[in-house]
Amino acid sequence: MSSSRWKVHFRSAPSEVYRAISTPLGRSRLWAESAKETNGVIHFVLPDGKTDDAPIEQAVQDQLYAVRLLGHRVAFTLTPDEKNGTDLTLTLEGGSSAAWVSLLLRLKGPRRLRRRSSQPRPGPHRWVRRRLLEATGYSGCGRRPA
Repeated sequence: MSSSRWKVHFRSAPSEVYRAISTPLGRSRLWAESAKETNGVIHFVLPDGKTDDAPIEQAVQDQLYAVRLLGHRVAFTLTPDEKNGTDLTLTLEGGSSAAWVSLLLRLKGPRRLRRRSSQPRPGPHRWVRRRLLEATGYSGCGRRPA
């Protein structure tokens, strides 16, 4: 089974990042349009309009959060840095890298996660797009290199 990994850095503490990936409000602000949870299953509405009921496979407070989304295991591993920030490693098992570019573009690194804003987060930073272009050949802007 193939797997792909990407890293994003947040200036926020692991507890804040964990909350953003493990709660419905956090998930909708960080990486999904909607992500309501019922009985350990998350009903996702993704940015591209796809929907899926994703069971939570692992949840270790402030360290690891894994779900089975669209038939693939997606794991978020959180590692604290020396400045009270967080390195998030996204691991995709058994899926195509190109299919997950929209998810990566939603991750908002290296910013502090907002707690009380009801406004949607702005689009990804240029460095995220540049790194995705280097890694996958896809910038997320609808343009593919020649």
